[in-house]
Amino acid sequence: MERSAAGLSLVPAFALLVTGCDAINARRTAQEGVAAYKKGDFEAAAESFTAALAVDPTIIAAQLDLGFACLQLFKIGEKKTADKNAKCAIEAFSAYRKLRPEDPRGKDYLLQSFVDTLHYDEALAYLKPELEATPPSTEAMAILGQISAKLGRVDQAMEWCTKRRDAAPTDPAAHACLGTLVWDHLHKHLELTGEDRLKMADQGIESLMKAIELAPDVPDRYIFANLLYRERALAHCVVKPPDPSEPLPSPTMLPRGKKPPPG
Repeated sequence: MERSAAGLSLVPAFALLVTGCDAINARRTAQEGVAAYKKGDFEAAAESFTAALAVDPTIIAAQLDLGFACLQLFKIGEKKTADKNAKCAIEAFSAYRKLRPEDPRGKDYLLQSFVDTLHYDEALAYLKPELEATPPSTEAMAILGQISAKLGRVDQAMEWCTKRRDAAPTDPAAHACLGTLVWDHLHKHLELTGEDRLKMADQGIESLMKAIELAPDVPDRYIFANLLYRERALAHCVVKPPDPSEPLPSPTMLPRGKKPPPG
């Protein structure tokens, strides 16, 4: 019995010894990931951080580093691995956020990963508690509006800008949001004419004028207001968008002996 008890007493010590060795090896693996990241080998870095965390999830810095590596892979990688790398970055930053809730970097990097990867649904789910709070978070609205705009969902983006403005009527940036969004859309869509263009332009100009009224010392808003007036003036013009398949005329394309027209 004594021998058996002695043998059992060795089990926890042996387990601790193995755990200690594994932890050391895991940290070495994580350091290899850091070295690979610095060399620009983001795939090897992500593999090392993943392997280290599988052995020792308490290496909190590795969660953050894994998020960075996967985000870099998303930006430079192939389309077929984009979703995988985006999911990896979001999950890594989410894990870090849970492990270190007091560190604001966790939330900042997570929100930025939503924007960079254009994962609107995941961002909406994460930000839902902040949107349902009293008062609702205008930062959350700004993030969702930004993602919507990048996805080309202009109506959705305008809705978030409007909600942001209504939630913070004295915030000039909330008003400017709608104005700059409208300018960008009209500038890219010359085919939008008539009353639709006028209505959208007037909405953007009104928002920018309010932003200027609240903060008259920001020059960019005057610039965007003037640009919007230009876009508004195209409401009754028939503008043919340039055909990218047609090369621009140049002197070398003219028949031999003829000169290009003046001007």
